Amino acid sequence: MIDGAATVERLRERIATVDRRRDPHEHATLAYRQGLAHAEATSAEPQENLRTALQWYDRALEGFDAVYDPVPHARVLNAVGAALRSLGRLPDAIARFEKASTLLQ
Repeated sequence: MIDGAATVERLRERIATVDRRRDPHEHATLAYRQGLAHAEATSAEPQENLRTALQWYDRALEGFDAVYDPVPHARVLNAVGAALRSLGRLPDAIARFEKASTLLQ
């Protein structure tokens, strides 16, 4: 069984060692993974986990440029859409899914 809290902590330790200005892709990848870990967490409050995931996804989007990194940017947008959908923010979720779809074309 996967220990979600331990995964979050390992990711937190790892991302702390990466300078987002020097290695934006590594930082964005770790932020995306941190967001996924929070979104999938079974502990604590699910709504709070999703709000925390959205904060990490915002950091990931900063590192994946929509023009130069369209596929990873779209993946993060898809995760944002899923979190927003789960939070009941359907219009916002649809907008993210549509943007992700456009980037993947």
